[in-house]
Amino acid sequence: MFAANQHVAVTVTDIDRAGSFYAEAFDAEWLWEPRLMEGEEAARTGIAPAFRCGMIGFSEACLELFELLGTERPAPTSVPHFALQVDDVDAALARIEAAGGTRLWPRPNVIGKIRVIYTADPDGNVIELLDANLADLVSTIRQG
Repeated sequence: MFAANQHVAVTVTDIDRAGSFYAEAFDAEWLWEPRLMEGEEAARTGIAPAFRCGMIGFSEACLELFELLGTERPAPTSVPHFALQVDDVDAALARIEAAGGTRLWPRPNVIGKIRVIYTADPDGNVIELLDANLADLVSTIRQG
């Protein structure tokens, strides 16, 4: 099974301020500008009822930023995560479950042509599985 570390995600209190910080401190650039996710789109993720997310890139790495909106907060295992690019989401999910991990969503979501699901290792660390490389993910999110 192919697996490559694709990105790490963290929560921030102000995504615009966080983006400015990373741009100034590390010469990072937005790979996709922060976008609002709410309603059904946000509900499918199970992260929060509404949030803004964006991805900021460094020379050879990137960081996904989540700004949770409103007073309701997700379970501790919902947002901080690392993402792995895999050849086959279903096969990777089966291996995770066979090894003692769990799925956090009932089934993979589809974003454009990309299949994605959040899972957890036995200690509750969240692993996002997706079947696209970073360039395809960024392109798909930008097209919105």
